[in-house]
Amino acid sequence: MTSPPDLSSDDNRDPLQDVYEQYWWHARHVENQVWSYTRVWALVLTAIFTITGTNLPDDAKATAALFGGLLSLLGFFIVYSLRVPFLAFALKSELIAINEFGLEPGYRRFFENGLDFREDKSIDIPEILMLIYGLVSVGLVFISVYIWVGYVAGFSISGILATTLVIAYLKLIRPKFTEEKRKVYTQFDD
Repeated sequence: MTSPPDLSSDDNRDPLQDVYEQYWWHARHVENQVWSYTRVWALVLTAIFTITGTNLPDDAKATAALFGGLLSLLGFFIVYSLRVPFLAFALKSELIAINEFGLEPGYRRFFENGLDFREDKSIDIPEILMLIYGLVSVGLVFISVYIWVGYVAGFSISGILATTLVIAYLKLIRPKFTEEKRKVYTQFDD
């Protein structure tokens, strides 16, 4: 890994360009972490579905399903915990590029209509990943509890988990994403 450039030795290098590049590198790193976890999760999930579809004892199937449910629940919160720093790094780098370097609208990743993120109607892949992780978690917890206890208990516990995830998303997670965008927006609005 290389060290950051020595700004004192390069008089032609714009320090703001270095800040911009570092923010983008950090954003890309965080994005890669999300996709790395998703790839590992998909491989493990394939093994779990293979186990649940075999003639193994019910305890092995239920344990594998519960492990998959917990792994999916972890993925839900990993995407959330990495989304906030991604927004901070990516939005700040784009705002620097828009305000300082005159980035053309065609190359803007987040702000299609100038600097107002509130008009953004694009698909947010991390939010879709959170939905997938949440649905798989609820499904695998249902399968696990269904195998061990029965249908009614499986439906009840997975329903409680689904309701908890939806409430957490609507009341805590989505407002945090919006607040992070607003914080960056107002910081550069001054």
